[in-house]
Amino acid sequence: MVSIPVNVPRSRARFKTLKRSPTAFRVTLGFVLFGIMVRPVLAGVGLGLATAFYIPAYLVDYPASAAVSAAAILAVVALSWAWIRRSGVL
Repeated sequence: MVSIPVNVPRSRARFKTLKRSPTAFRVTLGFVLFGIMVRPVLAGVGLGLATAFYIPAYLVDYPASAAVSAAAILAVVALSWAWIRRSGVL
């Protein structure tokens, strides 16, 4: 868990929360770059994961943003799996 300091304005606290997750950025960037070279559907999955991870932190306060982000990531994974299986790409 990332704790938000009390004396930091809310907008700066959200930026610090996002700045502390370089692993998520690397994973989504890897999906996008590998997908561009191999399968464009993987690039779409990477963009969906990036959106599901980063956008809730801007829209919802911190304690709820983790739950919203987790639900959005599960939805992206489920929809991506169904899309890939239906299209027969992989």
